[in-house]
Amino acid sequence: MRRPVTSSSRPRFFAPELMAGRARHYGLHTDASHRYERGVDPELAHQAIERATQLFLDCVGGEAGPIVDVTSAADLPQRDPVTLKAASIQRMLGIRSGI
Repeated sequence: MRRPVTSSSRPRFFAPELMAGRARHYGLHTDASHRYERGVDPELAHQAIERATQLFLDCVGGEAGPIVDVTSAADLPQRDPVTLKAASIQRMLGIRSGI
């Protein structure tokens, strides 16, 4: 069965707090459910569609159209900053670095 690519054929991001426990409740244990329950970087969707498009074009040629991004930044989770201390890294790795 051939299915066309449509405007709904796009990478997805689901808020982890909405997904938590849903797969278990319905007895669905999939790779996707694990990813979505734990949270996926929403930026990966754009990278994934770019890579998939490039692979497709490499195989069959042609030309890709523009990506239509309908992401609402207000609906995405806020990223917390990650702080790394050189002393902690050196202690964990057991080596000194030039950081």
